[in-house]
Amino acid sequence: MQFGIEKLVNPFRDTPRQFNPDKIWYLRATWRCFYFLSFSTAYWFLRQTIKNQKHINQMELERLQAEREKAELEKGLVRSQNALLQAQISPHLLFNTLNFIYNSVQDVSPKASEGVLLLSEVMHYALQRVHDDGKTDLQHEVEHIEKYIALNSFALAIHSIYK
Repeated sequence: MQFGIEKLVNPFRDTPRQFNPDKIWYLRATWRCFYFLSFSTAYWFLRQTIKNQKHINQMELERLQAEREKAELEKGLVRSQNALLQAQISPHLLFNTLNFIYNSVQDVSPKASEGVLLLSEVMHYALQRVHDDGKTDLQHEVEHIEKYIALNSFALAIHSIYK
């Protein structure tokens, strides 16, 4: 064994010499072994942590993309439902009919014509196109709510008359 160690150690020396390992040498060798083993283990854990963090980030990105796609699908569904309702109601026929009723009752009952006009405005808002993002202007929304309240007040007044 000493011969093998001498062959390993002596090529780095200017003059070959006898190699006698003692307790200090074994202690230093053990310390170096522990030192390099500790660094290699820490390096391995660091690489694993980085690898796991990249994997977690990739999964989070995929989750966010799935949520965005889901939101886009829900927007598309709302647009489709709105388009279906608009197609079912046939706005042209509805507004022509409401206009005919308004003109017919305007002379007979101004209050009834006011109700038909409010209904027409509420329906027009409900059937109008919204922005691409699915939102509408706040001013239009407030006007719609005011007209809707007025229509309900009108309906309550009519109901109390015929009750």
